[in-house]
Amino acid sequence: MSGLHFEISSFRNDLITVTSHENMKKMDRKNILFLGGNQLGCRCLKEVLRNRKLNIECVIGRYDDYGSIVNPKAWNASLARVAFKRGLCYVQPKSLDDQIFLGSLDSMDRPDYIIICEYDKSLNEKIISLADEGIISINLGNSLENGEYFPIPWSIVNGYSLTVTLDYKGRTQRVTECIARVDIPFEKEDTAYTLYSKATLEGYKLFSENLNDLIQSKFTRPDKNNRWSLCSDTSLPDDHRHIRWDWTADRINRMIRALTFPPYPTAHTYYKDMEIEFLEPIEVIDDDKNDFNPGQIVDILPDRLIIQTQKGCLSIKRVRINESLTLNAMKFSEHFNISIGDIFCDRN
Repeated sequence: MSGLHFEISSFRNDLITVTSHENMKKMDRKNILFLGGNQLGCRCLKEVLRNRKLNIECVIGRYDDYGSIVNPKAWNASLARVAFKRGLCYVQPKSLDDQIFLGSLDSMDRPDYIIICEYDKSLNEKIISLADEGIISINLGNSLENGEYFPIPWSIVNGYSLTVTLDYKGRTQRVTECIARVDIPFEKEDTAYTLYSKATLEGYKLFSENLNDLIQSKFTRPDKNNRWSLCSDTSLPDDHRHIRWDWTADRINRMIRALTFPPYPTAHTYYKDMEIEFLEPIEVIDDDKNDFNPGQIVDILPDRLIIQTQKGCLSIKRVRINESLTLNAMKFSEHFNISIGDIFCDRN
């Protein structure tokens, strides 16, 4: 048995149990139950794999992680692909309350820590109770500061900075504490995708810079005012995808940017019986055309349409029709015989 080294760990009558040095090394590490997805989850999982003080017991992936099998070119990085490549235990439950899934967790070694990096479901009490020492999570936005729904779109819509936090909840703690945070200002040209990319990078930095201190309990405890619930609502009402022409040009522009995250549809309006999305780049024009109502086309130029809003105008260069056909402004106006004075509507 060349190349393998064993030590006797117990002896009883004719039964000898042996443990390899590799397994003994595992026993000295902290066990990790990792939940995550997308770019942040993949980067943080790789960081955990590089840490010799940690052993990954199991990886739990988002149910919408299609990148490993269905669509390798999907925008979201695949945690499943990373886990399979490293030979890790990987599960992808549709519901964290599934009894078969919960039963499989009982058969594993208890984790010392649960790490959450962009997982899309709230943990139930059964899973929370598994962590012997604590729960570490990266959150792209604090729901108490950034509104009730998706923090990244709402940061853009409301024009304030996005908060990325590294949070910790010890086994005996009733609330989650913010251990470190960074505020990312919303820049004029940011879309949901560019702000998400910035937040992912900052979230990974917080995680990699503080991970060792967290598992060694060397972190500084924050102010009592810097605490909040571990779970937040992660939905965006469909109504907010409808452009309202009684809004100002600036608000509509920020709304479109807030929902620009390819390949998903952005904010839309209606022209006759067609659903129309306005695509980047979009410009805001401060001048009003007093002879026109909100939603009306006030000018048709070779490379753009000018549309009146409640205050100011929008300059539109590209549109997408019924979530499929993309046209520049000239082809759109020529193909559908669009005229000055035609109107876009809030609803079909």
